[in-house]
Amino acid sequence: MQPHADQRLLADVSVAELLADAYKREFSGTLIFEADRGSLSAIRCHQGEVVQVTGTSFSVALARGALAMFLPDETLSFVDRHAVQYRLDPFGAVARLALLPPESLRAAREAFVQRGVERLARLSGTSKCRFRPGGERLKGFEELEPPVPLWNLVTAAALADPRELGKPLMQAIQAQLLTVSSDARFKASLTGPARALVDAIARQPRSVLELERLDLAPKATLRAIVYAFWSTGHFVAVRPSQAPSSEPLASGSAREQQERALEDKVLEAWVVAEADQRRVEKASAFAVKAASIFPRNARLQYYSACLHQRAQRFEEAQNGFARALQLDPNYADARRELAKLQALVEGAGFKRFFGKS
Repeated sequence: MQPHADQRLLADVSVAELLADAYKREFSGTLIFEADRGSLSAIRCHQGEVVQVTGTSFSVALARGALAMFLPDETLSFVDRHAVQYRLDPFGAVARLALLPPESLRAAREAFVQRGVERLARLSGTSKCRFRPGGERLKGFEELEPPVPLWNLVTAAALADPRELGKPLMQAIQAQLLTVSSDARFKASLTGPARALVDAIARQPRSVLELERLDLAPKATLRAIVYAFWSTGHFVAVRPSQAPSSEPLASGSAREQQERALEDKVLEAWVVAEADQRRVEKASAFAVKAASIFPRNARLQYYSACLHQRAQRFEEAQNGFARALQLDPNYADARRELAKLQALVEGAGFKRFFGKS
């Protein structure tokens, strides 16, 4: 079953809703946007994931802005000249020149697409949108490899939409306990407040009201993220009696109770720091101290490493993830983050632009 192909106005339906519909129905085809001045943008999907983007909302300027997170200005100027000379897009030029490791290049591509989706979400209400089923390629634009997870684009669109997208939903679920998808790829693709929110719920099922009290992000941001993940099926509500226990019950010894309480505090400090860069250093110092008090606690090592990584202390982060994995060989999050960080550190782009020999 495919989303309806009839033409609609963005005054009547949100970009976030359109993308969530495409994801839920595993849509293959193109989602086309026509601004009120006639300019076109398109997102091509295959089984609910984005494989190609084009149009005025996905400009070279956006691509340069995404690459600027990883490359200095003088290198970007070199990329521009190379792209013009060989008729490449900016990402193609960076790939050909091997200026970034694959992990960083993929992150830049995803940032580029998300910024384009945010721009689409700000189109005026008279702009038209429609689905066109079919798997044909859009000529002149290369495929995204790997495909961009569409749940991240739903989040970007929900955050960019000035309307209170999730208001009816929040009224219906705000007091219910939320659990999160166990899909490892879903969790691995998240950054910032979205990642913090998911980790808070993965640690312990919580309601929207409880999440708001944690002050993980501004209320509008938090609700947009909840709306996006609920609409794509990655958050579900459960009764308190059905809520899975993500942690073993605390032992009766005073030291074990102290360790458990400190673990909870470090988790919350990390979650808040994920949402607010200004709190990273304070949270990191707290996590390091906690890990020194309980050096055999894998979670404390992991949270501390995440904060080192957020502060761009990559060697300390790598050591922390390795230590967490040594303490708990089944710690999937630590294994995943360590592999990602090792790929970045070993990449030629990292050595060139972060001063490693």
